[in-house]
Amino acid sequence: VRAAQGPLRAVAFSPDDRLLATAGSDGTVAVWDTRTLARLRSDSAGEGPVNAIAFSPDSHLLASTTWRPEEHVVVVRDAASGTPLVPLVAPGGEPRALAFSPDGLLLALGVAGQTAGRNVVELWDLHDGHLLKLLPCPRQTAVRIGFTPDGRRLAAATADGTVELFDVTSGAHLTSLRAGTALEAMAMAPEGNVVAVGGTGGGAVCSLSGGEPEHRLQTRADIRALAWSPDGTVVAGGDKDGNISLWSPTGGLVAGFPAREAWHLAPAFTVDGSLVIQGWREGSAPLTWDSQTLSLREAPLSDGGVTLVDAHSQVIRASTVDGRGHRVAIGMADGRIEIRDRQSGRLVRQLTGHKGAVRALAFAMQGDALVSGGEDGSVRLWDAASGRLQLRLEAGAPVKGVALSLDTALVAAATGSSRPGSAGKGRAIIWDLRTGGSQRVLEGVGDEARCVAFSSHGTGVAVGGSDAAVRLFDTRSGALLRTFEGHTDSIRGVAISPDGALLASGSRDGTVGLWDARDGRRLLTWTTGRGLVASMPRQWIAFDPAGYFVGSEHCMALVGWRTGESMESAERFAPLFYRPDLVEQVLGR
Repeated sequence: VRAAQGPLRAVAFSPDDRLLATAGSDGTVAVWDTRTLARLRSDSAGEGPVNAIAFSPDSHLLASTTWRPEEHVVVVRDAASGTPLVPLVAPGGEPRALAFSPDGLLLALGVAGQTAGRNVVELWDLHDGHLLKLLPCPRQTAVRIGFTPDGRRLAAATADGTVELFDVTSGAHLTSLRAGTALEAMAMAPEGNVVAVGGTGGGAVCSLSGGEPEHRLQTRADIRALAWSPDGTVVAGGDKDGNISLWSPTGGLVAGFPAREAWHLAPAFTVDGSLVIQGWREGSAPLTWDSQTLSLREAPLSDGGVTLVDAHSQVIRASTVDGRGHRVAIGMADGRIEIRDRQSGRLVRQLTGHKGAVRALAFAMQGDALVSGGEDGSVRLWDAASGRLQLRLEAGAPVKGVALSLDTALVAAATGSSRPGSAGKGRAIIWDLRTGGSQRVLEGVGDEARCVAFSSHGTGVAVGGSDAAVRLFDTRSGALLRTFEGHTDSIRGVAISPDGALLASGSRDGTVGLWDARDGRRLLTWTTGRGLVASMPRQWIAFDPAGYFVGSEHCMALVGWRTGESMESAERFAPLFYRPDLVEQVLGR
């Protein structure tokens, strides 16, 4: 949903989960129905930006803060109707944090510079709108505040890494907890005995009895938000890059959910040497680009106009195109594999058998052989025409990438370590089907091997790793032949041209690199507007190390030239550097 005209400043769910409130820098608070995502209303909070919003524990009230240089205002409304009930006004200061007491009778407000430049927490009586107390925060502004479940104490996390604890009845300062990092997030545990805090470079679980943090959260990320599960067994946190982590109360990492904004880019060569790039984000239909048409479009994945890819139930985990460029295979989170006509999107065949997500797919360069790899650790060889399972192999760890040699005699799989917690143990496994499935294991590919591809004759195998490098090995001896470096994030796709002269690599950094497979030189870089310019998702550009480029109609909005200390627009240099035949020349080497 488009929630505001400018940046969002605050978001809050009602405790009964029926309403969602959003606040923007435009001074409005919008209320949404969580079931239909319909906007119920939009209320003006005042003249300035809204810094914080909060629902009362019974979900009946919604409070929002705004401020001007001479005063700050809290507006308390009926959450259902939006009718203003209690206006709370105080001189000076900028409100930064907001919280209701558990009984809904008090409202706490963290304010920067409220009185003579001091930072305080204000306690308001919501019955008559009376300011009860000012609780001083001597070191820094309270960026997050919260009551203990019994309502007797209030914790205020400050920007200098301290949590100040106050008695609500008397207003007395009880203790200071030193978290050791500039804080931006805080969450009170359901039992009220500990508080989780997070900020620059990590977080901690602190006892409200005082002293040093009891446990450090297992992360070095900059934490922006925290929340406890209702039973107090898990604390969840979001970092500045959009990743979600779950920790135990003792700080141990339970699970991690990476941000899904990055598009996966998987290059493939067709039998005639054309380059095809598939790009997808989990839960979205793939984009496809090919060097013959030089066009980027959304791959059709529908029958009769009904979209078959549902972001909630049919999440895409892998995609590949066959050697003739006619079919696309799509791996799903539920273990299915869909084979579709690449032009029309028509479903040709569906394959089942994997237990868990299908993470890797590869067609043979010629014929109907298709290999798949999954979270279940299995590698499966299929006849894509009939849908028959021909062979099952075990990799011993979740499979991230697979490949077939031209003659289908060799099968390769890219995995992490077979032993949980083993660092630096990424590996690629090669099975020779001519000798009954004998194995060769290639190691030294970083913590995790993410993708793999054979050369046309099967004598070389390329492995892309989580360390942003691609390594080319001799399949017979296992010797490392060459390393391709230049990406800035993990490699998610790799391919070798039919003549063995070119290697293509797709990275999570949003680019596809085209390399000279013989000497390791980078010949071309391809990228899409997706993730660079959000309003231009179907624009693309390809450029070489010398600065010559080719791209879509509006590609010049994606790049610029740096001359000295200034950045110049691409249009200025287009007459000299725009080369419509650039991709054709590189692929024709």
